[in-house]
Amino acid sequence: MKKVFLSYSREDKALVASLKGALTGLDCTVWLDEELSGGQLWWDRILAEIRGCDLFVLGVTEHYVKSTACRRERAYANDVGRPLLPVRLSDVSTNLLPQDLVEIQLVDYRKADTEAALSLARALNRMQAAPALPSPLPSPPPVPTSELERLNGLVQRDSLNYDEQIRLVVDLKASLIGPDPASARSLLEQVRSRRDVFQIVAREVDQALATADGLSEPPKASPPTSDDEPAPGPASPKWPLDRILQTVIGGGIAIAITILALNGILFSPRIDVQATDVDWEPRTPQVGQRVTITGRYTMAYAVRKGLRLSRETVRGQKLNDIFTATWSVDGHESNLEDPLAVTSGDVVEAKFETTFERSGPHEIEFSVRSQKSDAEAGKKKIVRTVYVQ
Repeated sequence: MKKVFLSYSREDKALVASLKGALTGLDCTVWLDEELSGGQLWWDRILAEIRGCDLFVLGVTEHYVKSTACRRERAYANDVGRPLLPVRLSDVSTNLLPQDLVEIQLVDYRKADTEAALSLARALNRMQAAPALPSPLPSPPPVPTSELERLNGLVQRDSLNYDEQIRLVVDLKASLIGPDPASARSLLEQVRSRRDVFQIVAREVDQALATADGLSEPPKASPPTSDDEPAPGPASPKWPLDRILQTVIGGGIAIAITILALNGILFSPRIDVQATDVDWEPRTPQVGQRVTITGRYTMAYAVRKGLRLSRETVRGQKLNDIFTATWSVDGHESNLEDPLAVTSGDVVEAKFETTFERSGPHEIEFSVRSQKSDAEAGKKKIVRTVYVQ
């Protein structure tokens, strides 16, 4: 009886349940992570199960390809010599697959029917036995941090300014439709109860919680005396005149701040910076050999014309800025600040040198951002896998 480690993204839990049933029916003992906790103990348990399995099965979907935890599980399974069997559970473009999966034939289990089960059975019969674990064991990958863990760290901070509170609430609202909506709701409630919560932020939280509860309107709450003060509890039946004046003035200040913020967001020029490619030399490096990794990125100066919401790129515009290129090699980050005088539309190269101390696949991530106040972080992250001999 084969012991199978089933690697999957939490967003694909329903799809994976069918695959787990099929593997069990094919005389496999299946282990998969079904806990919503995290941390070092949780991650150590996962790595131990990977070492102890006979076969590492991947539930390949678009969510799986994007998951940092899944990438690290797969890399570790490669490092300890576990045979890999990728199983396609949904439509995902081969262009999105990392290089190590492109080179392996995927079992098509999208329809989860009799033919798919037969294909899975044939693939299982072709798999070679797992070799003995290497000695010494390779270094374990770092613990992946979930989005909710990151947001919880922000919620627990002693102070948050207006922009930080707004971004935090936006991210938490998105997490309400994620795999752990109860934790996202709890964090929103903690934001609402902060002493430094802004009036606008408090309203956003109330609206988000009401929507999550299926209500048409959030519960009524007394407005704060100022946009800089916490949202108070229930109001007294009668407000004194000075309290009313303070509230009106505070509301006017909030409206003015909002108008100024929107003016900056909607009509200011912007520098868009985008990572486009990663290459390395030599292409097939040896252990201990110096490797030069080249990341490429482009910059564009974009402005709005008239009252149109969309921005137009202005080519030939001279840009003076500091661009920070970030490489992550096997989870270890390195940054390079590069002050440049370039032209909008240029392609720029940033180089980084490193050595690899073990053979096998190594994951490289590259991103870049501008440090100017009117610039926004590059949204695209390039991920590549280097194979070291």
